[in-house]
Amino acid sequence: KLLLLSIFIIYLSMRNSYPRAHQWPSHFAWSQNCLTIVGISAIGRATCKRLDVNDNEHDEGAIVRARRLWIKGGWHRPVGDPIQK
Repeated sequence: KLLLLSIFIIYLSMRNSYPRAHQWPSHFAWSQNCLTIVGISAIGRATCKRLDVNDNEHDEGAIVRARRLWIKGGWHRPVGDPIQK
């Protein structure tokens, strides 16, 4: 019984944190200039920080430079992605 209870508790704690069950617009938006990804929920903010999606921790600037090039080439922002208001 203890094993079943443990499995049930793990299930309850994980069912709300399964990444594939979440939708991008619920957690992320592009900044006004579309150069950075902004976390708009606790999950989004934690994901941005943990994955360093904007090079904030390493400050190499490579991803922002790449996004600038993608914008010039017409390849960025992905169609349908929200922009922060």
